[in-house]
Amino acid sequence: MPHMPDFRFSSQSLQDYVECQRRFALRSIQKLDWPAEESSPYLAFEQFRQKGNQFHACIDQYFHHVDPKAIESRITDDELRQWWDSFLQFMTGKNFTFSASEILFQTNLNEHVLIAKFDLLVLQANGNCTIYDWKTTASEKEPNPKFLKEKMQTRI
Repeated sequence: MPHMPDFRFSSQSLQDYVECQRRFALRSIQKLDWPAEESSPYLAFEQFRQKGNQFHACIDQYFHHVDPKAIESRITDDELRQWWDSFLQFMTGKNFTFSASEILFQTNLNEHVLIAKFDLLVLQANGNCTIYDWKTTASEKEPNPKFLKEKMQTRI
């Protein structure tokens, strides 16, 4: 790992480093978009990523007490609407006494700074916390738990 005293490591930058040090250098050090090509499959990947960001924004609005029907009325994409419907179904019957969405957390590990963004942090009545991470997928299948367990996001 290169010595970069002012750099804040995220799970994505660490994943880039583990998978491809060149990609890490391009994204995290040189601040270049990667992938940069505007052709398939890169364009499709980027569009999917943007849709995932829209989904996270919808959920963040929900946890900031925006009327779910108002959020839903602005959703024009069928796949995004399906994700939204699944989220609302998941939330049925849940009554979180304290929750915070899209929370940025930072900590030091030795001489490195690690940052993480929690999709949802819920404080339970017994004092325990639960972290929720929304996973969007381009397929009908659930993400593979073994794959998720190995990702830097989970490990950190």
